[in-house]
Amino acid sequence: MGLIWTHVLRRLGARQVIATDLLGWRLDWAKRFGASAVVDASKEDSVEAVKELTGGEMKTGKGKADAPKLTITQSVEDWREINSGRLNPQMAFMSGKIKVSGDMSLAMKLGSIMGS
Repeated sequence: MGLIWTHVLRRLGARQVIATDLLGWRLDWAKRFGASAVVDASKEDSVEAVKELTGGEMKTGKGKADAPKLTITQSVEDWREINSGRLNPQMAFMSGKIKVSGDMSLAMKLGSIMGS
């Protein structure tokens, strides 16, 4: 799922997308999907590396975002079905399998980026 979001964030105009992983082949794919930098967490402290790459501007936290502009909720099973092409995202939304709240213009952009 992370590779998809790497691609989506770059298409939405993110200035910097940093991928971290323990597996080299995933990092190679992250570069192909548009990561501006990758960190091999099996060889270095990923938090410190990301702090360095962001000039100390990185913020971390647990839980929900304070004020998200868009929230999309769906089951992992439905996410897999959509990504495999077995479930049409628009039909999933219309049938209530995907719930969207917030800025619908962002949701529309996401749909065009994801190829739906």
